[in-house]
Amino acid sequence: MGWRVGDRLGLATTSRGESTVHRVAGLGPNKVTLIEPLSHEHWGGFREIEGRQFELAAEVVNLERSVVITGDHDDFEATMEGLHVIMTGSGYMDLRYTRVEYCGQRPIMGRYCLHFHMMKKCPRCVFQGNAVVEGQHVGITVHGTHQSLVDQNVIWDARANGLYTEDGNEMNNTLSRNVMICTDWTKCSVDWVSGNFAQTAGIFLIGMTNNVLENRIIGYENGIWTPGSFRGVGRGAAEGKVCPQHYPFGEWRGNTCHDCQRFGLYLDNQYPRNVEVDEDGYVTDKASCEAFTDDGRDNGVVREIRDEFNWHNMFVGQYAIGDLQFVNYTSVNNAHAMYWKQSKNFADGRLWHMRDSTFAHDPNDNYGQLKVLGPAGPFTFGMKDSVFLGGSRGGSTAVAAGQNCALGGGGGPCTVQYLFENVDFSRLRADQPRIKFGASTTGGQAFVLPMFVAKDNSLGGFRSIVSGHLNGFGQVPPGCQQLGSEWTQSPGGALGCAGLVRRLNLWGPDSGRLQLAGPGYQVPPNWDFPTEGRNAGELWYDDRHGGYGAPVVTGQSYSLSGALQSDTIVEFSDGILADYFGASESVWLEVGGATCELKASDDRSFISTMGRESCGSYCGSPFRTSARHHVIRGGRLNCGDLTAPATTTTTTTSRDPSLAECCAGCDGGFCSPGSGSCYATQAKDYYESCSQPSPSPAPVPTTTTQPSPSPAPVPTTTTAATTPAPGGELAPCCAGCVGGFCSPISNSCYATQVKDYYKSCFQPLSPAPSPTPVPVPSTGSVTWIFHPALNCWDGFGASAIVPDPLDGVFTLESCKSECVSRPECVAFVIRSNLADGSSPCWLRQGLVSQECQVVSDFNTWEISRGTSSTSPASTTVTTTPPMVTSSIATTLPTTTVSTTSRSVVPSTGSVTWILYPALNCWGGQHGATPIAGVADPLDGVFTLESCKSECASRPACVAFVIRSNLADGSSPCWLRQRLVSQECQVVSDFNTWEISRGTSNTSPASTTVTTTPPMVTSSIATTLPTTTVSTTSRSVVPSTGSVTWILYPALNCWGGQHGATPIEGVADPLDGVFTLESCKSECASRPACVAFVIRSNLPDGSSPCWLRQRLVSQECQVVSDFNTWEISRDANSESSASTTASITTTTMVIITTTMATSFVATTLPTTSVSTTSRSVVPSTGSVTWILYPALNCWGGQHGATPIAGVAEPLDGVFTLESCKSECASRPACVAFVIRSNLPDGSSPCWLRQRLVSQECQVVSDFNTWEISRGTSTATA
Repeated sequence: MGWRVGDRLGLATTSRGESTVHRVAGLGPNKVTLIEPLSHEHWGGFREIEGRQFELAAEVVNLERSVVITGDHDDFEATMEGLHVIMTGSGYMDLRYTRVEYCGQRPIMGRYCLHFHMMKKCPRCVFQGNAVVEGQHVGITVHGTHQSLVDQNVIWDARANGLYTEDGNEMNNTLSRNVMICTDWTKCSVDWVSGNFAQTAGIFLIGMTNNVLENRIIGYENGIWTPGSFRGVGRGAAEGKVCPQHYPFGEWRGNTCHDCQRFGLYLDNQYPRNVEVDEDGYVTDKASCEAFTDDGRDNGVVREIRDEFNWHNMFVGQYAIGDLQFVNYTSVNNAHAMYWKQSKNFADGRLWHMRDSTFAHDPNDNYGQLKVLGPAGPFTFGMKDSVFLGGSRGGSTAVAAGQNCALGGGGGPCTVQYLFENVDFSRLRADQPRIKFGASTTGGQAFVLPMFVAKDNSLGGFRSIVSGHLNGFGQVPPGCQQLGSEWTQSPGGALGCAGLVRRLNLWGPDSGRLQLAGPGYQVPPNWDFPTEGRNAGELWYDDRHGGYGAPVVTGQSYSLSGALQSDTIVEFSDGILADYFGASESVWLEVGGATCELKASDDRSFISTMGRESCGSYCGSPFRTSARHHVIRGGRLNCGDLTAPATTTTTTTSRDPSLAECCAGCDGGFCSPGSGSCYATQAKDYYESCSQPSPSPAPVPTTTTQPSPSPAPVPTTTTAATTPAPGGELAPCCAGCVGGFCSPISNSCYATQVKDYYKSCFQPLSPAPSPTPVPVPSTGSVTWIFHPALNCWDGFGASAIVPDPLDGVFTLESCKSECVSRPECVAFVIRSNLADGSSPCWLRQGLVSQECQVVSDFNTWEISRGTSSTSPASTTVTTTPPMVTSSIATTLPTTTVSTTSRSVVPSTGSVTWILYPALNCWGGQHGATPIAGVADPLDGVFTLESCKSECASRPACVAFVIRSNLADGSSPCWLRQRLVSQECQVVSDFNTWEISRGTSNTSPASTTVTTTPPMVTSSIATTLPTTTVSTTSRSVVPSTGSVTWILYPALNCWGGQHGATPIEGVADPLDGVFTLESCKSECASRPACVAFVIRSNLPDGSSPCWLRQRLVSQECQVVSDFNTWEISRDANSESSASTTASITTTTMVIITTTMATSFVATTLPTTSVSTTSRSVVPSTGSVTWILYPALNCWGGQHGATPIAGVAEPLDGVFTLESCKSECASRPACVAFVIRSNLPDGSSPCWLRQRLVSQECQVVSDFNTWEISRGTSTATA
């Protein structure tokens, strides 16, 4: 029917902002006139970066169709239920060019807007050209259906997912030229029946073998997500019958993702393999999901990702993928141009993981960085015919090798070989380095072991580049030389070598530290981090992957020494790399008096790039040695026989290999063969026990260090076991222990003796060297360190333990128990805005809290395991002092700072820094003024300390702003000469630091950091000058006048040094449970009571009540589940009202601040305001505004009701003051909502006639302002 006047058009964001809907006023040649003005800038056409043009343009989609299927309108938001369209059983559905609106039923499984349900092969099933608008659930679902067509559909604001393949067996469907747009990612990122809000995407694929062609996704949490490991055993009818992580993709070409909150393209963890399936997509042979065939060949199958275009996304890429090649990939101004942790060599022998690709960054665009964080592990990572253009301000590194290496989720050992051919760095900004060793890791090996290689001029003519920490390579003929800063700014620098440097790896049990001697390692050891002796040949064991690694020079001879008693496989470089360089590459290695030539062409049967340890989402395989391998046995190197048959011996277990990789590190006892995850109980019938004997006889080993498992362990003639398994307390554990070691404390079975008190089920002839211990759950004390409002995940301060999240929902205590039961768990993340018992539980095995993100709905709990003892375990909770990333600052009485009062010479005395986390203060009406004549930001990038130094050195500087979500040393630094913190904006990625300069003296300067008292996720508490309260000053009879309550949200004040003292002689807590009002009454009735503490996460009427006779709020602890209320008693008045009456009639909780006409509110029990009580004529007297920062209140069950008959939002855009005026002028208005992350004057304005702030949602980009109208007087 074509486009017509009056049609509604959707206009996509191009600035990570809001996509908007407009009506057509007129149509002309190549022109559309809109009725409503644009609220934001939307790009069109092409943008040029370093001579190349890129189409960074807003999608414009028509949301009208001549046929409309519509659902319930009135209660759509409240019930989250509209209509749903489904086809199931026999027949087919062909639906084209129809508008489907007000659809989907979010609380109910299967009730999607459009749905092919269990249709099996259905080539006549078609959804084409439809507009799916305002869906409460998934837009289009293909479920248990094959060969369907989903083409040219527009999906606008479908919650959870735009397009979804549901179970994992869906095959050969074509998903093409669809456009999925979410107006704001927070609207579509919702908890739904198959996941939480973070498990959402524009296209969400569990069924992988489908064609994904030329789709566009804008503004979702993630663009295209393939959660193969996260949904590792499938869903619904396919559960336990599929292995989605290993299903090959279909044709994948030409998709675009931009302005997504997290990932654009998100391939997650995918290793496509030659999986055997039936006509309905179910696996017919589970062994076909494995990494290797029965004879040890790579079972991978290669697929290509072609012509992907991603821009303005936080991430693009994946955690772990293998046998997937990017061809003609384009990245423009993403925060991470490519994000990658694990990979492997291609099964078909090709070299290039990325080819014909472009990585561009326009420095005039304020979003993104130009950086590729590449994978680690013992393989060759190839990049060919690719170019880097432009660069980030401040110079992040173009390519960093070894992301997360040595941490959970990363590859290892870190001896990855980055191969470049025709990689062009010439058009990078001058301050942007080209390469880096290590990224997002705390493991020393990542900064030392990776290497870059090339045979053309991609590396400036050098054939190899190694880390400058390996200073001995400068002595290797023909020598390596130090490179300039244009190549790397990694600590230690880099060495460019004319010779060929390659990887050497050993796979086997932990043999303690080993010593490699030979060219490159003939220098004194440097024991400082990260070198740790590696420059002199010290080899550290990578216990996550079960191996050692080091760079070596081809053609040279080396020797290896150490306590090598167990079978250890030795491998050198990769055959594909030697073929590429056109030479037969080798080194000579001597161990125990025997020498072998190690060749790049040696047999690699059953050798995985991930080793064999339990390692997260993708694991290696059991060690399997054969006569063709070079094996260190009995401390002596045995050379491989290439003429021998490719039969192998498993040195850890002869169990079914599909379980061995999981069971090797599984303490729980049951493993899922689909996902490789370990479980404490057999919650699914297809989980298999790690303690059961193999169903068929184990293969007869030729040589082994441990006996093959059998129903009862029997000693065999080996080099390691000479006595039967011990009896007594270890017998129950050893009877089913495949790993070989049992803990006498927990009776858990382990693959290696990671603790010296673990006992071997087979006594060795001589004790093995004690390896470095790792933490295990002790029976002693466990201390929990609480990081409120902090979310830590992969790339942001932590590494995931799979499954991620754990299956099911959890209370805080049950999530703690899950972490305690896993030795590798160092922390967990849990939702803070859900009822206890309904949150997912995310376990973490690496934590760098400074790199985590401030997200108000999440809390991170870090475990500190005490030493083992015989006493019962105890638990202590320690709340971390509010830190850069964990809390939002409060307004101090002294934060309104003039330049006059602050313009003093930086003293040589003390300097105190006051931190306002998650606060951004900038020019205009946003709380601060840049320093006149000083660049804003300063030139270059800064650490926190260097930015402090810049401020301290300038007398005019009273504060500075720095990014909190960037690695220390990579943020701009903005200096400020005026600060009014109440006017600043809450922005989670920024911190403001205020300087307080002490009096000059002759002593050296000292520095103190004062963090302002933090708050809950939804409101900002203030610290009053009168909050340090003595019992004396508060011990007055409760007056019969008014009583004012001061709320400190998310603050727990208790005895000792935690800010309060219980009332002597009064039970603590009081007997029984209390409502908020009854606890207030208890406090008000006792003269000694100055405050009380109550739980905030329990239903009103079910919390204990703790009374306090002393309060020093600055010393209290931030705990999100508690609130502290301070009482302020007025002097007796002439009123005869009783104490109780004065309490119940109090209508306001006041927190005094320095603001003239507004104050910062907390979420009050009295904020439920009816239209009746608020519908008064705006007085000519005073108006007070109550601010709820980071709170969004809207219709339905989200805390507010729009004003009937008033546009929602109001037409146009508004400043804060003009939105206030709109509300004040309408008697029905009790509150309004405004965007906080937009420049003042560019936000919509939403008016509200009802407000219940407790029901509102925490959303960092919105603020709610409540009006309190004063009594009418003669003067304004």
